[in-house]
Amino acid sequence: MRTIIRKRLSLLLAVLLLFSMVSCNKGDQPPVGTEAQTDAPTVTFVPTERYNIFRGELYRTCDEIVDSIGTLQTAFRTVYGVTCSAYSQVSGDGPFNEILVGDTGRPESTELLRDLKVNDYAYKVVSENLILIAGGCAAKTVEAVDRFCADVLGYGIEGQRPVEGKPITVGTTYVYRDTYTHQSVTVNGIPLADLTLAVSGGADLSLAQPLIQAIGKYTGEHLRIVDYEQLTGNEKGVFCMGAGNRAGDDLVSVSYDAYKVVSKVESGDFTVCMDATTALYRKRAAEALLKTVKVTENGDSVNLEFDECSLVNFGFKDLPEWHMTKETTMQLADGVTYIYREYEDENGKPYKVHAMEVDPAKAYFYMGSRNDGYASTTVQTVPNQMKAAIANGLQVIGGVNADFFDMEGDGHPRGLAIKEGVLIREAEDADRGYFGYTYDGQIIISDSPTTHTKYNLRTAVGGRQVVLKNGMPADVGGTDSFSTTAHPRTLVGVKEDGKVILAVIDGRQPAISNGAPLKRCAQLMAELGADTALNLDGGGSTTLSVVENGSVVTKNSLSGGAHRSVYNSLLVVLKPEN
Repeated sequence: MRTIIRKRLSLLLAVLLLFSMVSCNKGDQPPVGTEAQTDAPTVTFVPTERYNIFRGELYRTCDEIVDSIGTLQTAFRTVYGVTCSAYSQVSGDGPFNEILVGDTGRPESTELLRDLKVNDYAYKVVSENLILIAGGCAAKTVEAVDRFCADVLGYGIEGQRPVEGKPITVGTTYVYRDTYTHQSVTVNGIPLADLTLAVSGGADLSLAQPLIQAIGKYTGEHLRIVDYEQLTGNEKGVFCMGAGNRAGDDLVSVSYDAYKVVSKVESGDFTVCMDATTALYRKRAAEALLKTVKVTENGDSVNLEFDECSLVNFGFKDLPEWHMTKETTMQLADGVTYIYREYEDENGKPYKVHAMEVDPAKAYFYMGSRNDGYASTTVQTVPNQMKAAIANGLQVIGGVNADFFDMEGDGHPRGLAIKEGVLIREAEDADRGYFGYTYDGQIIISDSPTTHTKYNLRTAVGGRQVVLKNGMPADVGGTDSFSTTAHPRTLVGVKEDGKVILAVIDGRQPAISNGAPLKRCAQLMAELGADTALNLDGGGSTTLSVVENGSVVTKNSLSGGAHRSVYNSLLVVLKPEN
């Protein structure tokens, strides 16, 4: 049993050693096991009882910290035959033999960390009962643990066998200080002190380590780290790890091998979101973000610029990569632009895409129908539906075919149909999505047709799968031939700024265009700028027509060689005031 005198001596040493850390620069590190220089007598000991290893609650699931604690446990068991336990908070009555790892929130850890910058680390044997190990970030805490095990315990030194029962010297202290190149750093012009990294737990903190080190490497300053619930809403700049917004919402919900990075700058503030469903792809999201940063140096200052961006990776390894070989655009009217693209895949197959981008401030959306009427069971080609609406005084600019319909029966639409506020037909299945346009100009894309009663819809046309949701692939995981076969496709999507994309992909014409599975549709609509997108009827129905010089012209190559009569179309009509 330890004597009272020895305990007091150890306590005295602990107090004196708070001010005796040995500092070194990179490349000029002190010898292994450097001892603090004090006038107190040297005390050595061999651990015979277990240590309780404590780490902060935020680090409970941080991979780096968890792994480093495992290293400590193995080292103590190997060298001393002592089994150590890991905790995230103190429990029960002391005294304990303790090892504090990283930022535990305890005063002793805070004191050790006070002078450590991002890429610095240190350890200190305060007494027989207390050992401190920490780094300026989680990754450097790992290095501190490895260094402690090698220097103090003799464990982990390559080519050397651990010395069983190696004595530990009270007062042994080591500090590693990295070299920093600048005096100040800003991100998008905002001082680092005003920035915040939001995480939902230690796992996200682990994945954010490259970002923390990349931002801190210039001056060594720490990026403030909080849980989403600690955000006040007044932060100047926030990096959201593993979430799609500052509320901490995970907006990626379907594709496991995808990620999305969005950077927004508003009124001088900025928000950067790195969202994915799995840890691997959250890490890749952070890596993708770092590749976009622009570094500007001005003497001792450096600014890191994260531009507004949206980086989407779908992870569709089973799809041949498309390369765009041609793009042309044409202004059809104020607020309505026609877009034509040609692609070629890695096997040399061609693909043609025709699209319209529509500004709802300039044009509205109208359900085309046979002779511009309200019947629920009649069909007509898209160009003729357009001509009928024009004959009734509407300034139609273009349109696409819309809903799936009963081709072998009476021609009724499969999904929701609303024309000028009149409900023509409810959807026949609960899984049929729809596109809606309200009287006050709101755009709705929903995967549930029953939601239409919530809105004052002027126009609604049914579709099927919502293939893109919040910028990420949604219902694209089907294994049925309809989902996986490269058919001609018709799609409608809405961008974050409210503009609408109408698009068709030609198919079933090997020398002209080879169609797309639903996964490709999601990817294409994201490339065209859509945040959410719905798959409409395709195949032989796929049609995109526009009005040029007073005539209705079909822009795409019809897979059946002629227009198919369909139940309805989604038309773009200029507002009367325009």
